[in-house]
Amino acid sequence: MYCVKCGNEMEDGVRYCPKCGSDQNKKKRLNLLNIVLLFIACTCFMFVAADVGKPIALCIAVIQLIVLVVAFLMNRNVLRTPYEGFIKTLIISVWVLFIPFGIEMSIKHYEKLDWPSNGLAVFLPEPDCKYGEVFNNSSDYFYGEVYKIKEDFFENYINECIASGFTIDAKKDSYSYTAYNDEGYKLELSFYDEHEFMIYLDAPIGDKEFLWPNNEMGELVPKPVSNTGRLEYEYEDSFSIYVSNTSYSDYLEYVQRVMEAGFTCDYYRGDDYFYGEDENDNSISVSYEGFNTMLINFYMD
Repeated sequence: MYCVKCGNEMEDGVRYCPKCGSDQNKKKRLNLLNIVLLFIACTCFMFVAADVGKPIALCIAVIQLIVLVVAFLMNRNVLRTPYEGFIKTLIISVWVLFIPFGIEMSIKHYEKLDWPSNGLAVFLPEPDCKYGEVFNNSSDYFYGEVYKIKEDFFENYINECIASGFTIDAKKDSYSYTAYNDEGYKLELSFYDEHEFMIYLDAPIGDKEFLWPNNEMGELVPKPVSNTGRLEYEYEDSFSIYVSNTSYSDYLEYVQRVMEAGFTCDYYRGDDYFYGEDENDNSISVSYEGFNTMLINFYMD
């Protein structure tokens, strides 16, 4: 066996090194505890790096694990320590490697934007930027993000969307823009932060007839005049329905009917949004979405 401190070769079972006098059992236990705890931590970090797609951080974690395996083998006298305190040096090196690991995990790596030529993307102008990602481009909705954008990107892209026809029921502030085109496609643009931008396009609600809930929920909530639109979902205790062919004045009249039905507890009423509860804590929200469409969400207590 070899001394865990100075690497001196000794007979098996010797507790104190005849050269440096170090207690083999004490140092072994302390080093072994550090090695085991670091090995568990580095293994967890390795899986995290792999899960979020950070190859450099993954390589650092693998190197840490290899170093710890070597330290473990030296601690168990399978390998010889080349000089005094070498195991401690290995343990310190693992701690030091956490610095580049943390830096690499904090750095954002952007993918190059590959703008599609099909799906709902054909209704949108292609962004003038190098980096981005398209998460969905189906016939129902488009969702994408662009990164590392220029300072004037927001205004320029809004102008391009306006030129493409997204001007109906438009709403704009410093961080977002919402509008429809004449076919009913709803565009939503917004900043995530200074250098990230979200693009969302929803397909038209349509004029198909929907079935109003034929249960207690349908009796509690006033039925809208229009029966066309889209049923998003209906469960035993909740439903969500987009109602088309509903003007803004129709929306205001419907909100009044909802309040007359008893949803006046803890209510809030804005220009295009209403929320209220009844005496049984059932709740409803009604919003005017634009393009002659309102959204009704109901939840039973």
